[in-house]
Amino acid sequence: MTFEAVGRIGRTLRYMIAITIVLELVGAGLLYALRGPAYGTIGDGVFISLFHSISAFCNAGFSLFSTSFERHAGDIPVNFVMTSLIIIGGLGFPVIMNAFGRRPLVAGRRPTTSRWSLHTKLVVFMTVSLLLIGTVGFLLLENDGILAGKSFGEKVLTSYFASVTARTAGFNTVRTAWLGLPTLFLLAALMFIGGSPGGTAGGVKTSTFGVVLASMASMFGGKGRVELFKRRIPDRIVREALVVVAMGIMVVSAGTFVLVIFEDLTLRQVLFEVVSAFGTVGLSTGITPGLSVAGKLTLMIIMLTGRIGPLTLALAIGQRDVRSRYDYPEGRVVVG
Repeated sequence: MTFEAVGRIGRTLRYMIAITIVLELVGAGLLYALRGPAYGTIGDGVFISLFHSISAFCNAGFSLFSTSFERHAGDIPVNFVMTSLIIIGGLGFPVIMNAFGRRPLVAGRRPTTSRWSLHTKLVVFMTVSLLLIGTVGFLLLENDGILAGKSFGEKVLTSYFASVTARTAGFNTVRTAWLGLPTLFLLAALMFIGGSPGGTAGGVKTSTFGVVLASMASMFGGKGRVELFKRRIPDRIVREALVVVAMGIMVVSAGTFVLVIFEDLTLRQVLFEVVSAFGTVGLSTGITPGLSVAGKLTLMIIMLTGRIGPLTLALAIGQRDVRSRYDYPEGRVVVG
């Protein structure tokens, strides 16, 4: 690597750090301006606002409030600030840099101003689609449940916040344990997909899931290649996406199996907890404090695997290209 390439990497890192600091400070300033005085002294208000701004942008989900953001369930400005920080943090720095007219460093090339890349288009499309699906799904499933008695505006706001936070943020404005089984399944699916590569979110990532959906559409359409936004996706990328999703399913399945052995809990509670751990979300039906030592250790391992596993595997596959000096005859296997 040349000194010029090292310098470009350094500039890219400084750009990422600057974006993070600016967005978190802006978020903290808005939160303090909106509700800071209600948090006590000026010092308390500043600290609470800054803490939650950082937690939201990093998709951490840690809250200084005992009931998370239930106290702000109908607060439109606070909900807007928190969800905006969560979404931007989950988009990933490559998308943020591209969206602001600066392409990220790729293969040692100098960042240039250009139109949106294929990756940015896919991430934005999947993010918007999943947010809409989550919001509408939550609203329909809980309209007569936990949303009963609320105005239509409050129902939409609560549903939207739940859809956003399930994308690995972990905050909540309603009690997760009170949600119906279909709603928990919907949130679990969103948690499993998670955010986008190069960001602060977990899960198998939106772009990965998008490539898998595109490959399914290609097969159903009888096409010999996978296409997205008038671009052909290399077979290698398709295989990587399938491997990451398959690995995620295996980790969740193994974790669920282990927990049902050690814990006297329902499958609904265990599966939701495991998916939440894999997606590094933090949402829970309230069973975490009562888990055994073995159960807590299992969740810790799943969280570590979910945070670094899929990404590490994808990088390992992408950076290693083993070329064999021989080739076996082609064989046919019946699948499906």
